[in-house]
Amino acid sequence: MSTPMHSRSIARSIGTLLASIGLMNYPLISAKSSSPVPGARLAQHAIQRPADGPGPIAVTPALDTARAASAIITTDGGTLTATAANGALFALTIPKGGLVDQQSITMTPVASIPDLPFGGGLAGGGAVQLAPEGPILMETATLVIQPASPIRFDQQSPFGWVNAGDDFHLFPLSLDVTAITLNIDHLDGYGIGSGSSADRQAIAAHQPSGLQPRREQNVEVAVEAARDKLQGGLTKKQQKKLTISSESCGRQPAVPFYQPNSLMNPLF
Repeated sequence: MSTPMHSRSIARSIGTLLASIGLMNYPLISAKSSSPVPGARLAQHAIQRPADGPGPIAVTPALDTARAASAIITTDGGTLTATAANGALFALTIPKGGLVDQQSITMTPVASIPDLPFGGGLAGGGAVQLAPEGPILMETATLVIQPASPIRFDQQSPFGWVNAGDDFHLFPLSLDVTAITLNIDHLDGYGIGSGSSADRQAIAAHQPSGLQPRREQNVEVAVEAARDKLQGGLTKKQQKKLTISSESCGRQPAVPFYQPNSLMNPLF
């Protein structure tokens, strides 16, 4: 069983790992609790590695427009939910102050991505296209994905794209390993599939053309290692929650937490 000393050791290791790639204020979750703790978000002007690998990846998501959900979200924030054909549930929560003015937001589940570069494809997971594409959110929003069937922890492969499938890239999950949560600051395409570590490494070798997708992919590589450390430090109760969390697809997903983080907050 994990001890407080062990959890603090994990926290320090994660802090060092995230800081090494230029992270600031990325939302962190304690291995002992589901409550938000001060963390580090990716710096807006993080130094990028040179694009010396293979070129960008493009995919062709087929949208299931019949299952699209839309709502007017005001500056007070709000939540939008949608269900994919396979039963996967998606909940987008935009916090108060996330929009500078009220906006019609649409979330469209993806029916398929035939060229998705993961061995297991979408599996019980799925993806959505958020619209209008591109707007930058003033506060971080959360996209919680509840798969229709469990995706093994080491197979969870989060991703994103821009426009209609350009600059496909790995996207970091939150450090709450008991849920599949993406912290987003712009509206584009996002999802979770089933892939091996080798699949993700192959994608990571491709440098997206855009600065934001490139930055998100660089962060995912570090966050994956951090999540592995946290998952290894879970209590038995949390491990049980992790095992069954994606089996409750008959229930509507709970509205996830959100807590803005100061740029000067320490990691823990």
